[in-house]
Amino acid sequence: MEPKYKKYVSEMFDRNREKMMKFMLLNQDYGQNKKGLKEEFDREGKEIQVIVEEWLERLCKQMEKGKNSAYSAKLADKFLEELRKYFPYYNDIGIIIR
Repeated sequence: MEPKYKKYVSEMFDRNREKMMKFMLLNQDYGQNKKGLKEEFDREGKEIQVIVEEWLERLCKQMEKGKNSAYSAKLADKFLEELRKYFPYYNDIGIIIR
């Protein structure tokens, strides 16, 4: 049985296929040309961050109540780790390069 966080990542991709695919390609290109693509990467990345936050909220909101709050943080980490398989530069969104 597939873990819940992986199901949520898959469903997030399915429901936002066009944006996700576009950003996945941009993410690959960004790895080759960070300075040249930074502005576009940040602009597109902000939209992806909003989608990711919505899905993280769905995944974790029930667990944050009561005893499961520590588990919720671990689940969020696993979700983001899975996401980084597709978007290795996800954490670079909004970061200033000097």
